[in-house]
Amino acid sequence: MTAADLGASTKPWEMQKEVAGLIAEEFWQQGDLERVRLNKPSQPLMDRDLRDSFPQLQVGFCQDVCLPVYKSLTNLCPALHPLQDGVEDNRDRWLEIARNQDRDEEEGDEEDEEEEEREIEERSSDEEKTIGTDNQKVTRNL
Repeated sequence: MTAADLGASTKPWEMQKEVAGLIAEEFWQQGDLERVRLNKPSQPLMDRDLRDSFPQLQVGFCQDVCLPVYKSLTNLCPALHPLQDGVEDNRDRWLEIARNQDRDEEEGDEEDEEEEEREIEERSSDEEKTIGTDNQKVTRNL
């Protein structure tokens, strides 16, 4: 892989986000084809069903693939440091998205738990009313 292949990781955020999305869609289409035509499971990076993990995958890609390349280039030519800065900025943006996604999922889990507790309380309350009504009927019939 060359620095030119990784160039989008150095671009301003909006461009980086757009290019990453286009590449992800290409990967997901490849994964869909492999699943249908070859009847084999996709690699996680190419599995459309795992698209929620895309921001975290981008963090890893920036950190583990792009940054080593651009750090090496910066060591050779300090004038290229803005490219390294671009990768670091984009990595940090992807990390922020991934963390927000995790927070949203945790909040969603908490809301689901609260909803379940409310439903249990309502059923319990309804059962008490039914039992109370049945007891009243029994008492009246006696």
